[in-house]
Formats: sequence, structure tokens, C-alpha cells
Amino acid sequence: MLEPVEWMFVVVAALMGVVAVGRGSVAILARRRGRPVTARLSCPQRGSAVDCTLLVDEGRGACVGVERCSLFGPDAPPRCEQDCAKLLNLGIPLDSDPRGDGPVSPE
Repeated sequence: MLEPVEWMFVVVAALMGVVAVGRGSVAILARRRGRPVTARLSCPQRGSAVDCTLLVDEGRGACVGVERCSLFGPDAPPRCEQDCAKLLNLGIPLDSDPRGDGPVSPE
């Protein structure tokens, strides 16, 4: 039989697992609902202008992530922290020049 402290550990571990699965599911669903938006913006890490394909969640209007970036080549996925998506979600403009089917700003 488990002691009370052991039960607490089991309960906390189970809750952490549920939270992890839930967050992963939300991220996957957001990527499925995402709409690609092509934009030219200033990379916050390198300070240079880049051409990006951003994935924007239509339901929330937030940038889910970067699918393609000209810094990494035409067919390679980005290998960075994607600070541009984080800053756009905070409402910080990146000297963007949207081209394509919608605005870069998540608002």
C-alpha cells in the first residue's frame, strides 16, 4: 500500500502528464487550423530582412509559428527559436511588409 506522500507524487505526476498532452493537442490543432501568410520582416535575432511563411491561427488570430524562412533556404524548416512569432503575438511590429493573403500582425 502506498503512503500518503507516494500518492501525492503519483497524483502530481499524472496531472503533469495530462497538462503536457493537453498543451501538445492544442498546438497540433492550432497548426491544423493555421493559414499560411507570406511576409517580409526583420529577423529579431539577425537584424536582417527575411522572407517568411508564417502560420496564423484563424480562430485566435495569433501566429502559431514559422513554416519557412529565407535564412534557412527555400525548403528547409527554421532551426531557430522563432522569436519573430513570439514578438508578433505580443503585438510588437517587426518592420513587416506583408505580401500575400493577409496581414502579418496577429491582431
